[in-house]
Amino acid sequence: MNNKQITHDLTLWYRKPAQRWFEALPLGNGRLAAMVYGGMIHECLALTESTCWAGEASTDNSQEGAAALLPEVRTALSTGEYAQAEALCQRMTGNKLNYGTNLPLGNLRIAVPHTQSSTDYERSLCLDSALATISYTADSISYTREVWCSNPDQVIAVRLACGVPRHLSFVVSLDGGDNPYALSIAEDGDLLLDVLGDPVRCGVG
Repeated sequence: MNNKQITHDLTLWYRKPAQRWFEALPLGNGRLAAMVYGGMIHECLALTESTCWAGEASTDNSQEGAAALLPEVRTALSTGEYAQAEALCQRMTGNKLNYGTNLPLGNLRIAVPHTQSSTDYERSLCLDSALATISYTADSISYTREVWCSNPDQVIAVRLACGVPRHLSFVVSLDGGDNPYALSIAEDGDLLLDVLGDPVRCGVG
């Protein structure tokens, strides 16, 4: 199998933008994550971050002798005894508290001033490179948008391009979505999110 076939097999692609959250393309690095909708004149990246969650703080649920059960868990999994493996894991971890769930941090929005009508639309997610790509033609100009999430750099990056020099124009905004917060800019250029009176600094460099 050649490289082109491998890339094709590991790519999800769609012919229209996402309308709902679970139709968007997921990207993440373990701390930051985004759901990319792939809109044309209105792009939305639904953001989350590992410290934005609801529930109780985690506690130490270590169980004495848990390590000795690990070989039994592996054996049960390898022989298809999943219920037994789950029961063994329960003995290893004990009863956990409610850790809660991640909450949406907010929405990064990109507005591009061209007509809604477009051709050759495609949005894709390469599972091999974790690169989300949106491409289309509007007003006879080709547009491309790439989004990726880097773990070493701890950033979500967006690259916008168009096929005609000096014709790329856009407006970027940030809102709290279902979790409104006050947004301000620090002297060093960082964004400050004021959540329940506790400012959170977000670097945008």
